[in-house]
This record gives sequence, C-alpha cells and structure tokens, in this order.
Amino acid sequence: MFLQLLLIFSTIGFLLSYYIYFKDKGNGKLTCFIGKGCNNVIRSKYSNILGIKTTIVGMAYYSFFIFISLIFLFYGLIFSEYLFSLLFLVSSAALVFSLVLLFIQLLILREFCDYCFFSLLINISIFVLLFVNFNLLRFLI
Repeated sequence: MFLQLLLIFSTIGFLLSYYIYFKDKGNGKLTCFIGKGCNNVIRSKYSNILGIKTTIVGMAYYSFFIFISLIFLFYGLIFSEYLFSLLFLVSSAALVFSLVLLFIQLLILREFCDYCFFSLLINISIFVLLFVNFNLLRFLI
C-alpha cells in the first residue's frame, strides 16, 4: 500500500506542477479559490532557483518518486535502508523548500497561492508516508 500511495501523491504533485507550469508558460491565468495572488506568486522573482522555474524543479522531484514507485511496484523489489534514507532525505529537503516558499508568499510577497499550498500538502503527505514507513523499517531491522 505504501508504494501505491507514494505513486498517487507523486502523480498528483506532478500534474499540479505541470498545470502551474503550463499556465505560467502560456501566460494563462490561474484562478485562485482561496487566495488571490496565484499569478503574482508564480511570476515573482522567487519562482526561480538559479534560473530554473520552481515548477520544473517540482516536476523533476515528483517524477523521481513516480519512477521509483513504478520500478518497485512492477519488479516487486524491496526497499533497502539506504534507499529509504535517500528518499527520506530528498522528501525532507522538498518539504523544507516548500515551507520556505510558503513563508516567502506570506511574509515577503504578502500573497497566497492555493496551488502552491496544495503542493505543500502533497509534500507533507509524501514526507509523512516515508517517515512512518522509514521508522517501521528501522524498527524491523
């Protein structure tokens, strides 16, 4: 069930990142449901990391987890402690990065993007999923 949930969360995250990227690239307008600053947030100077859009970084992050999930689902492989550690480290970094972006939205830009917040919730879900399963793996070994 762990791999299926990881695949579901990662796929939703990828689709969300792609949707934001598509709207931003095509100069489309994002319609916020809670906040009002989605377009201001995704087009701000903080939406780039070393010249790379955060949506592209997000798509790469979620693609990584989709790839890992599919490989392990189709081949029936068992996660090693080292792989779990790597995945947990990557998801921890993504969670911290998402939290930093949330604080930038709220404190610096004074805008709120629903899509970015939903992406944060997906990152929290992946982190918690890995945390619970990583601790279970460590307990069993």
